[in-house]
Amino acid sequence: MKWRKIICIMLSLLLLGTSIYVQEAFQVQAQNSVGAGGRETLNFNTDWLYSSMDYENGEAVRLDDSGFQKVSVPHANTVLETHKGNDFPNEIASYRFVSWYRRHFALPQQYTGRNITVDFEGVATIADVYLNGELLANHKGAYTGFSVDITDKVYTDGRENILAVRVDSKRQPQLPPEGGNVDYCLAALSGTLP
Repeated sequence: MKWRKIICIMLSLLLLGTSIYVQEAFQVQAQNSVGAGGRETLNFNTDWLYSSMDYENGEAVRLDDSGFQKVSVPHANTVLETHKGNDFPNEIASYRFVSWYRRHFALPQQYTGRNITVDFEGVATIADVYLNGELLANHKGAYTGFSVDITDKVYTDGRENILAVRVDSKRQPQLPPEGGNVDYCLAALSGTLP
């Protein structure tokens, strides 16, 4: 059971995947899609900036992030060489730190008046989500996806937006999977009424 938890922790680090969802149908670029009910999904997994340092002002719009690493998500803050052996407990400890992800983006005026959310598939373990320097959400739990409504805070006039995520990957004994019993087998069924 202990190894199962450790493997799940490692997998959760790989789940920092995001999408932006926009309500209302219209023509989109090839890498994006429009689903049922006119919900447009924009690919938001590319063009992220990452730093393994815990900046005091990592959410600041004017932060010089030119030294950040360019990454796509999902992304792991540390890649372990092995997943077993005598050094494994020490290697696990190597990814327990605070880091920052930043994403610059602009939305044209055609998005004005639409409901816009950012969906995260998972962030290990605590995520503070900022848009244009303002804290919009705090999420605790590595294995659970979550959404952040940015409708009222996002610029839709072509100006640059900055989405910043502070990721606290330090040991969190009060949160699953490290705290309490957790069943990792999750399933979902969804549908719509006729």
